[in-house]
Amino acid sequence: MTSKPLDQLIKVEGKFAELVVATEGAAILTWAVEGAMLDYADAGGLIFSTLKQTMVEAAKAYTKENSLYWQWIEARMRTGDDADVDFVEAFDSFRDYVNVSTKERCRDRRRDFKAALKAMLPQLVFANRTSGPHKNRLFIKGLGFTKFDATDAGNVVDITEALKIKTDMANVEEKK
Repeated sequence: MTSKPLDQLIKVEGKFAELVVATEGAAILTWAVEGAMLDYADAGGLIFSTLKQTMVEAAKAYTKENSLYWQWIEARMRTGDDADVDFVEAFDSFRDYVNVSTKERCRDRRRDFKAALKAMLPQLVFANRTSGPHKNRLFIKGLGFTKFDATDAGNVVDITEALKIKTDMANVEEKK
């Protein structure tokens, strides 16, 4: 260990590395050899896996937090067994979200979009509709648009409920 203060060492920029190696080289080499010996002795990789686990978790959290795909899902979509959405509608919604969020055009292609969703949410099922108005159209089972929740909206009325009431009233009038 050197007796010089750190600020004096840093002033010697050109020779700083040489000075560190000359004064601390043996300790650095010992540290590297001990680390290599631990890695070699750790046949199952348990020590290394344990040491890197917090970094891996932090990297996953950071990636998820900064992913436009996750942001889109949290803002506009829902997951569940009862959810489904046409693939093209989901892709258009994602492209619109990217445009609104970043003020840039989304450059992802449909196959990129599908691959990203499969990687993020492996429980999703991509299939073609077998009936209905969009027969043979690709849809995503397990992902759907967020449902409007009017339970805490004050005097706001869910239009689907209002239309259902209107239809029920019309049916009652016809029966009279």
